[in-house]
Order: sequence, then structure tokens, then C-alpha cells
Amino acid sequence: MLPLSPASLTFTSPFPPPTTSRVASLFHFNFFRRRPPSLPSAAEFDPILTIASTILHPEVRAAAEALGQFQRGTEQLVLAITVGKLDFTTDHVQQIILQVAAAYAAAANIILRLLWEGQEHFELNQQQKLEDALVQSVNGFFTARHFLTDPPGEVNDHILGSIFSSIPPYKVSFLSPILEHCKSVVITLQAHPVRPLAHSRPLSSGSVQEHSDEEVHFLVSLLDAMLLGVKPITLLESQWPTEGRVTKANEKQKMADDEDRARRVELEVMLLRCDLLISITNKRIGHVKQRAVVKLKEEQKVNGSAKGDQVSRAASIHRRTKSRSKSQSICPEDLFVESVSDFDSLATSWEILSEQSLIQCLIFARFLVENNRSGVLSTVLNVNDWLIEADTPCSSTHASAPSPAHSGSSRSPSPPNTSDDTDSAMSFNEETETESEDEDPLLVTHRSPLRTLFSLHDRFEEQRLAVWLSLPTTQRGKTTTWMRGEDGRVGEAWDTFGVRLIMEFDGATLISHGLAADKLDKWTELAATKNAKKMRKKGAKAV
Repeated sequence: MLPLSPASLTFTSPFPPPTTSRVASLFHFNFFRRRPPSLPSAAEFDPILTIASTILHPEVRAAAEALGQFQRGTEQLVLAITVGKLDFTTDHVQQIILQVAAAYAAAANIILRLLWEGQEHFELNQQQKLEDALVQSVNGFFTARHFLTDPPGEVNDHILGSIFSSIPPYKVSFLSPILEHCKSVVITLQAHPVRPLAHSRPLSSGSVQEHSDEEVHFLVSLLDAMLLGVKPITLLESQWPTEGRVTKANEKQKMADDEDRARRVELEVMLLRCDLLISITNKRIGHVKQRAVVKLKEEQKVNGSAKGDQVSRAASIHRRTKSRSKSQSICPEDLFVESVSDFDSLATSWEILSEQSLIQCLIFARFLVENNRSGVLSTVLNVNDWLIEADTPCSSTHASAPSPAHSGSSRSPSPPNTSDDTDSAMSFNEETETESEDEDPLLVTHRSPLRTLFSLHDRFEEQRLAVWLSLPTTQRGKTTTWMRGEDGRVGEAWDTFGVRLIMEFDGATLISHGLAADKLDKWTELAATKNAKKMRKKGAKAV
């Protein structure tokens, strides 16, 4: 949960303050001890808001000064609230908290642009401080919004606009570069191999942009902060005025739309998080295969020790019936043909994280359907549906390419390239479908979440199939069982979601959103079996 105490509104600048600022802080502290502390003025937050909304490329020095002033403003606010015991609901306090919320979003915007868009190179220690401050800024924004009794439209626009593409300087949503950068990382992970294949033409050093595991870890934690902030929000009002005469029916529909917006943002962040995890898993597919081999070896050892005496008796009979030298004998470990000598036991098990994330998406999608929110899954979003004014690209050259998970159609998994000479899983992410010619790429920035979810499940199955094909033939087990994920959890979540989904959408609609026909048939068969069981139970009760 978000830290919702007044003290959590204090911002900590990632840049060290100058000596004069430290002296001033001590002076302010001693001054406040003699008289009741006062609220900071709105001017305290103007520099940071100005940089985020008007400066194309923020400079480090100006950003550091603005962030330092923002820190002093939040310290003064918290001191005034805690010592002065001010009422949060008064208009003056609410106005200052509104400024703090906007300033937190601006701080996040400036810090991420310094990290990702600027040419400045930061030392590892300074970069870590910037990353910590970025997460703190996201948390601070949602915390400050929580303290607003009636969050205005400009605050909500930072959240609503976060899922759309935008260009600097940012006037509507300071948070949009977060998801935008994550999408670009997803595209890069899916576009470049870790190293060229032996028979491939060498790649130029400038054509490959590497993203480390540590970087992806941080981006996942940043998306987690977004999810943590959005989840408690029940309504996200748009600044678009209500058309026509205000009636009870209109008010009810408006509230439903506001609820849908909040859940749509939550779902988009959740899907992007899953997309990022599946992409890095495919990028590290070589390590995933090695871990699968190690796990299979451990399972074989456990099964062997459990059988105990049976194995010993079988070995004794084998020695009596056939004379073989020790050098010719084969133990279960010898069946594993893939070397794991370079296996790093401390490496992140991305496949586990991506599987958990996909299950989370499926469960949340089923929750939406069961609570009459199926429109959240099926709607194709236009930026102008939510925002009156948007920081949208003015030309196609500024628009980011759509993530493969957000385009194309669902398909049954096909065996990908299983070569061990690369960790890349490029064949997982190939999309043959193209954008519809009648769609404006500058307006339609998000296809339906259903299409995204179907594509993510396809890529998960292709990943599982690639790992299954790398295992020893005699140890693989059934393909259908393996494709359902660890302990069948993904398969169970997928089937439960699908059986409920076909009660809301007909088959043609689901196929139009990218569902493969064979998967639709499977869901239909499961639903028929479930209904037949219900009928038999009803018949037994009637007798």
C-alpha cells in the first residue's frame, strides 16, 4: 500500500544541496521552533513545473536547483501540517497539496528525462539516487492525490495521459514518458539479438542497444509503483464536459465511464509490465533453457531417491544379467545433453516472473468481465476520447512503433529457432499482421487489451515450446501439459478466463480481436463440458 502519512509527502532530492541551502535549512528549523510554521507558497513549486512543461532538454544544474527547492517546499509543508496540526480539507491547504501533486509528477518527468533522454552520463551511485528519486516521485504524486478531497481534471490527466504517446515538453501528462520508455525497451528487446549467430553478418556496434537485467528490474519496479498508485483509485474523471441535459441516467453512465478509465489505466500498466517481462525472458531464453535442464535433473534425483530400494534392486538385476564396465554405464545425469557449466545460480528467473505476471493479467481480466466491465477489455482507445488537449506527436516521425504485443493476431504456437548460439527469441515476436489502413496511427494509440492479452499468451506458449524442445526427448513429457506453465497455473487461469469471456462475446468478435480459432474451439468445448456437469447435478438433485 501507499504510505499515506503526511510525512510521506516529503521529497528527497537526488542531488546534494549546496552549503548555503544546508545553512538555510538550519535557520528555518530554528525559526519554526519559535513561531508556528507556515505553509509554503505556490511559488516554491514553480521552477520544477516550468522545467517539465516548457523545457525541451532539461539541464542538470537547473534541474538540481528546482528539485532542491521542491524538497524544501515539501519539508515546509509537512512541518506546517504536523506541527501546526492543519486541517487537510481547508481550501488553502488543498491548493498547496494540489501544487505538490503536480510538482511530484513534474519531478518524475524531469528525473526520467535526465536518465533516459539526456546526454549526461551519471556515475553508478548518482544514477541509483536518481532512480530511487524517480520511484519516490511516482509514489509521492499518488500520495498527494490521495490527500485531495476532489482531485481536479488536470491531476487526473497526468494519469489518463500516461498510457498515450507524447512528445516533450509535456503540458498534459508528466507521467507519459514512463510507459513510453518501457515500450521502447520492449521493442528493443524484441528487435536485437544479444550477439549475432555464427553464420550471420556481424552487426555494427551502433545498431544494437543493450538493456541490462538491472535496468529491466528497475523498470518493472517503476511500473509496480504505478500499479500501486492506480489500484486504489475508483474514479478518473475526464475534463470533457457532459453532453446534453444532465439526468440520472447520464450521471450513472458518467460514473461508469470514470470507473472504466481507472481500470483501463491499471490494465494497460499491468499488460505493459507483462510484455516487458516476457520480452526479457525471450531475450534470455538460453538461461531459461539451462534452468529448465537443472530443474529436470533435480526432479530426477528426487524421484530416484524416492524409489530407493526399487532402483537398487533394478540395478542389481541389471548387473547380474548384463556385464558392463563402469565406463559404459549411464546415470540419469548423463541423459542431459545441454551443458550447464556456465549456469549462474544467482541469475533472475525471468520466466517465473513473466508467468506470474501473465496470470495476474488473466485474473484481472476475468474480474473485469465478471463485474460487467468487459468494455474495458474490448475498446480501442483514441487519445481524444480522454484528453481535451494532448501532447501527441504532430507527425508520424515522432510516433513510437507499436509493441508487438499490441498488434497482430493471436496464433497457435509454432516451433521457434531453438539454436543455442543466441539468447535471442526473435522468432517469438514476429507479427505478420499489419495496421488497418483506415486507422490513424496518431489517434489510435491503443488496440484493445484483449488483442494484447491474446498476443502475450501466444508468446508465452511459444517460449514454453522453445524450452520444451531443448529438453532431452525422453524427459520432455506431454507437450500439452508443459504448455500450460508451471503446475498448469497459466493454463488454468487462461481456461477460466476464456470460459467466462465467451459468455460476453461471440466467437466472431473474439477472433476479430486476435484469438486463434483453435483456442476458441477449446474454450467452447470447456464451456459445454461445464454446462453438462451442471445439468447432471441439477438432474440428480431433482431425483
